[in-house]
Amino acid sequence: AEAGVLIVLCIRLENLVTKIKLTNEEKEKQQAEIEEERLRNQASLTQVLGAVEQRLRSLSSGNLSETIETPFPTEFDRLRKDLNATSRELEGFVAKVGHTASHALNEAQDMKHMANRLTDDVETQSRTLDAMSRATQSFLDNVNEDMKGWSTTRESAHSAKEDFDRGTSMLDDAAE
Repeated sequence: AEAGVLIVLCIRLENLVTKIKLTNEEKEKQQAEIEEERLRNQASLTQVLGAVEQRLRSLSSGNLSETIETPFPTEFDRLRKDLNATSRELEGFVAKVGHTASHALNEAQDMKHMANRLTDDVETQSRTLDAMSRATQSFLDNVNEDMKGWSTTRESAHSAKEDFDRGTSMLDDAAE
């Protein structure tokens, strides 16, 4: 009977050891699967971060047209698509800004040219007005001189007329 109990205990111990061994093997297998999953996730993150880092460096150096073509793992691919879309939008915005700046520069150059022409025209008109002013002043000076001469001539003519009238009156008196 004792031997039978010992045999039963040994069988139970053997079953228990087998179960522990299977549990440990299963646990090791699960841990290996978890480690494998962790390594895959780490590789995915490394791929994603490496691609994003490279794209950001490219952006900072002025390359707006480059995109990330290699798809990311499913859980990260939306990030890749959003980054590519943002890059395209940024490229379009920069192109519009460049076009607007170019247009503004052309307009500014045109305005500068027109301002220079206007300045030249104003200077020419100013010189013309100055010359006309001098000519007008000279004309007025001549008119003033002529008026003085006419005034003297008029006085002389009045005086001569008075002398003539007196002489005529004296001749009339003498003839009478």
